[in-house]
Amino acid sequence: MDKDTRRSLKNIGKRKWSNPNSFTAIISIVAFLMAILAFFVLEIAIKPIIQYLYKLGIGYYTLNCFAVIISQGVIFLIAFLFCKIFKVRLFGGGGLKFSFDFASCVPALALSIGTFFLISPTHIQFATYIEELKQILFDSTTELPEVDFNFFELSSLFTYIFVLVPVLPAICEEALFRGVIMNGLREFGTIFAIFTSGLLFAIMHGNFSQLILQFIIGCEMAFVVIITGNYFPAMVMHFANNLFSVVYAVCIEIFATISPAFGIVLELFATIIAVGLVCFAIIYYFKLNEYKKDNSKNENSKFLFYKKNKYYPCCLLEKGKPIHYCFAVNHELVISNSNEGFLFFANGKFNKFKGRSNKTAFWIIFAISVGIAVGLIFFDFFR
Repeated sequence: MDKDTRRSLKNIGKRKWSNPNSFTAIISIVAFLMAILAFFVLEIAIKPIIQYLYKLGIGYYTLNCFAVIISQGVIFLIAFLFCKIFKVRLFGGGGLKFSFDFASCVPALALSIGTFFLISPTHIQFATYIEELKQILFDSTTELPEVDFNFFELSSLFTYIFVLVPVLPAICEEALFRGVIMNGLREFGTIFAIFTSGLLFAIMHGNFSQLILQFIIGCEMAFVVIITGNYFPAMVMHFANNLFSVVYAVCIEIFATISPAFGIVLELFATIIAVGLVCFAIIYYFKLNEYKKDNSKNENSKFLFYKKNKYYPCCLLEKGKPIHYCFAVNHELVISNSNEGFLFFANGKFNKFKGRSNKTAFWIIFAISVGIAVGLIFFDFFR
């Protein structure tokens, strides 16, 4: 490598660039803040309407269907608008993609179902403690209203349980939390993005009882998206988790009513199966990661990898061409006629690079967002 090329590489490494076909960390946390505020405003606006409609005789589960459609629609709208404003492909930014790859869904399903079975007893017990604490503090219990199960209301119940709750969050929440939030947080590292997006996903649900399960499953879905490079397996995981949470609770309740001993045996059997499923998923993703490493080393590529450890993103430099003509970042083409004016090809055209996030500003917005979200959880608990 000649002296001029080394100097060019050094200049490239010093520039604070971020992939324009991805979000920055600040953008992702602002999206989370917008979602929290939107949910707060939505609850204030829609709750009186739902109460009024219930007094008019509209069924309880029919209104639940209405509430889920509105809330998930708001989540998807926020994700969609952020993608449009910042020119990032929905379910496709940052080198990730959306592809109907059913083979990759098998280990994802195993991980989701296995985790649910393993964590569910702790999750249910924790939720029970929260309800008991609330009852002790406020001398109140949460009771479902009486439901008149006519044909229309029964149809609404099945639509709510088997269609809306599993399907809509698998699309809308994934668009926001993995497509926007996790995507942007990757600017500060993969591990940071996985755990932080999992935390934000958990507190977004707005109650203490779901914190444990949603945090773990949120981290797992982020991990699966990153290691597979595909959003689809995480959407399948989200669908399975939401569906199983209802079906499993109903099954345990039914079998425990028939025979308490049988209910215990069922839980034990589910735990054994869960351990096998999780082990299978861990082995699969370990092998997948090793395969990707070996494939990248052995691949007879036209690109030469050069990494400045301190800076993001890494550069892939095309062999046989001067540095000032072209190179690639995150597998996308970058061109320039000089070392000072690089353009990034994304969404069918060349774009300017985004500036990297200011860490101080990020942590300030992060603290405000999490503070508001946690405050709303306490507000819901104490009201």
